[in-house]
Parts: sequence; structure tokens; C-alpha cells
Amino acid sequence: MTHSAGIPFPTRRRPDVTRADDHDYALEKLDELKPVYRPGLVHIYHALTWGPLMREIIWRATGKEIRDILATEVLDPLGFRWTNFGVAKKTFHSSPRAMRPAERCHR
Repeated sequence: MTHSAGIPFPTRRRPDVTRADDHDYALEKLDELKPVYRPGLVHIYHALTWGPLMREIIWRATGKEIRDILATEVLDPLGFRWTNFGVAKKTFHSSPRAMRPAERCHR
């Protein structure tokens, strides 16, 4: 839980981020991870490793999605509107689109 498991990035093929909500796919990709550093040696966060790991631990322990738990237990009671685990589908259309560096140069 401290971003120090030694798996700061995917160590095989890059995951298909369009399948981010697929629990079986996430488990398959997590199983492929191989530590790059000795666990506890380096503190590094990466959304493609830590995010799915936390989401799967929470889902398997509670049977609930991390978005739902964050919303009901933390964000809604505090009045947060735009914050959650990633972008919610209902607000995706109003979220800014990430651009590659080359796209920014040609605008």
C-alpha cells in the first residue's frame, strides 16, 4: 500500500487500458508483473500497476467497485464532485482529452 512493491510499470506487453474494468483481465495482467526492484527498496507509483492492484484487492475483499466505495465512504460525504478513481463514464464527455506532445505542437 506504500507504492513500494517493486512493480512500478508493466513488465510485459502494455496493458489494454480499454479493458480497465475487466476484473479477469486485470488479474491476468497483475499475474504477469515481475518485480523490477526488491520490494520496499524504491517508492514509485504507476497507474497501470498500483491502480489495478488496489482496485482488485478492494473488489475481492468487499465485492464492491473502488469507485462506489470512494464515492459513498469518502467523496460524497465531503462534497467532492469531480474526483474519483479515474473519470466516471457520466462525466467523460466533459473531461479534457489527453494529447500526445506532437498533437500539442500542431494546434
